[in-house]
Amino acid sequence: MRKLIIDKRDGYNYFLTDIDNNDKYNLNIEFYDLDFEVDVNDYIYIDEINLNEKILSFGSLKNTYGEDVTEDDNRDEIIIVVHNDNLYYLKQFYG
Repeated sequence: MRKLIIDKRDGYNYFLTDIDNNDKYNLNIEFYDLDFEVDVNDYIYIDEINLNEKILSFGSLKNTYGEDVTEDDNRDEIIIVVHNDNLYYLKQFYG
């Protein structure tokens, strides 16, 4: 997984920088099932395969949308959001 910091946010458009190599990304991400806004200076751990997408949606692992996630299966469908030093595990939604 790549560790990205949110440099800027404009609605659902997130401007991110890879912590390890300074690569820049612009992704449209909609977050569900969180009681806070994912915002500037938060971190996102995301699988590299998702960095090729332009529009992404993520929500609670318990939500009925998205694939069921078990142990090592579907790791590329999981992201981790770090907000105020707390980790939030989310799964990818489709459609």
